[in-house]
Amino acid sequence: MTLFQSPLPLLLFIPTPRKCKEHLHAFLTLVKIMDGLRLIEAAYEGDVASLSQLLQEKPNLIYRNYLNSEDKNILHISAMLGHEEFVKAILVQANFPSFYYMSLAWDRDGRNPLHLAAIHGKLNILNLVYHHDGLMQAALEKADRGDTILHLCFRYNQLEALKLLLQIFPDPFFAGQQEA
Repeated sequence: MTLFQSPLPLLLFIPTPRKCKEHLHAFLTLVKIMDGLRLIEAAYEGDVASLSQLLQEKPNLIYRNYLNSEDKNILHISAMLGHEEFVKAILVQANFPSFYYMSLAWDRDGRNPLHLAAIHGKLNILNLVYHHDGLMQAALEKADRGDTILHLCFRYNQLEALKLLLQIFPDPFFAGQQEA
């Protein structure tokens, strides 16, 4: 009797319930990672259609905290790149607490999405502050080194962004922020 005529070697290839569960868990983890990558890719491209399609397939996807290698969420990425329609789509899709926390989240450098928009001179994103309370609060938040959004505009030579922020907010609005 040869090795493959015996039923014993075939039993070695039959997965146990434990192995099946481990493989299923690994597969589902891989699917979640791929969904996160698709979401981050849509944010980099500013692709609202891809965002809508992803959220139709999986409505709760926007509530998961997918981060890129620099700890930036999809709002950080789209604000930094000036994808206004994508940011608006996130505003529509996410409920208030979720968007609020997303807008206040720090990346690896201790900056929230509005700080990044100011640093990169994305005036269209800064104009959205008028329309959303979460972004209004994000404008008041200091970066991890104590810099206000106005300091960041000045440091990164974004004078147009600085002018716009001073027009959006009256001086007393920023009066409570102390020098770092």
